Amino acid sequence: MPDPIDFALPVQFLDDWAVVRLPAEIDVVNVSSVSDVLLIVLNRGIPGVIADMTDTSFCGAAGVRAIVHARKRAQALGASFRVVAPHLSVRRVFMLTGGEQAIRSYASVDEALASPRRDSGGPQGAASHSQDQQAARGPGDVRTT
Repeated sequence: MPDPIDFALPVQFLDDWAVVRLPAEIDVVNVSSVSDVLLIVLNRGIPGVIADMTDTSFCGAAGVRAIVHARKRAQALGASFRVVAPHLSVRRVFMLTGGEQAIRSYASVDEALASPRRDSGGPQGAASHSQDQQAARGPGDVRTT
């Protein structure tokens, strides 16, 4: 476990994972704190980081960019990076901004911890969220493959 440090957001260390609990709203007012904590934890050599958005009901485009940037940093460091985003409203922002193509999301911290470590990103990987994609786009939006 790393040396204690006073983070701007709650961070829980579980084995070789750090779970960063993100705030209820992420926007231009607090996005720098979100980004700073995620990057500080990653730069400390933690093998896996989970951005826990369980309490997050709003995430603006700046928040999506910060999380995608943290995922890229994790990938560069060879660390795993996961996002827990149980709320459709939050996942929808990722879908609308294209962030879901870079971020794998999970319904709970337990699900994120239980998933095998394969990579630090990728398309939305949690099966429980894949059915929400069409619902989040809306009835008139159709995505072809």
